[in-house]
Amino acid sequence: MTDASTPKTENRAQVYKHAYVAVLNNPYWYGDRPQLLEETFNAENTQKRADVVIDILHRAARRRSERRLSQQYLSLAGKLTNCRRHRCGSSACLECLRAFQQAKTMAHRRLITKLATTHPRALWCVITIVPLELNYPRGTLHEFNAAEFNHHLKDTLAQGGIFRPFFGSIDFSLETSRIGKYWQPHWHFPLHTSDPQFLRVLLRELFPPMVKYDYSVDVTEAYNLNFLPYLHKVIKIKLLLRTGRTHLPELLLALDRINPLDLMVMQGLVLSAQDDGFQLGMASSPGPST
Repeated sequence: MTDASTPKTENRAQVYKHAYVAVLNNPYWYGDRPQLLEETFNAENTQKRADVVIDILHRAARRRSERRLSQQYLSLAGKLTNCRRHRCGSSACLECLRAFQQAKTMAHRRLITKLATTHPRALWCVITIVPLELNYPRGTLHEFNAAEFNHHLKDTLAQGGIFRPFFGSIDFSLETSRIGKYWQPHWHFPLHTSDPQFLRVLLRELFPPMVKYDYSVDVTEAYNLNFLPYLHKVIKIKLLLRTGRTHLPELLLALDRINPLDLMVMQGLVLSAQDDGFQLGMASSPGPST
């Protein structure tokens, strides 16, 4: 990996494009050599699940009476089928999603190592925030906008005075309510803090539950970095293949419209493209720890 920082003449879009291509063109991220994931998510098992997903798209295309939607499913199935010959880079592709998961995890590990040297006494907490008011009933997930969703997180954190740097990911889950199934996007990210309980209370005030027993915020102290691959997974594919096959095509179409790097959420950091992927650095001095 080169240590040269990205030229200042490059704008954010160019940097992201170069980082995207670097991950896409590097077989390392598609294999098992990084040794970041559990065996059940190795390259071979991911390929098998990818074949199942392609079959699900073909079945969905045959079931749909709307010609436009049927064609979209077939087009996406074709893109995913051709990926092993020419990497597609789609967030709907399990193999590409896994490659970016590994690249993000590696960059994140390096970042936390750096931050730990500047905050040696701080504790690291894994944060999950579920904005329950921002959900998508079946058939509406195409309305999801990743940039707006991430702005909502950062704007709300700013209201609570949380400006410290962090890097995380959007995740999607299929939930059930009394009126039917819906998609629930949420965030996972780590934060350093000197007082986990105060941070927990503050976040729950910023992201209050809609009803009494809703759990919109989870703050868990981290004792190692094993949570990072899970944090960057984007979808629970094994669960969806067991319980959400009929709903999966809608999610895949929505993901196909989102660049894997746009599923990241970060604050106070800058991304720089490298020969083999990307790395993260500080954009400014971090704010005070809570």
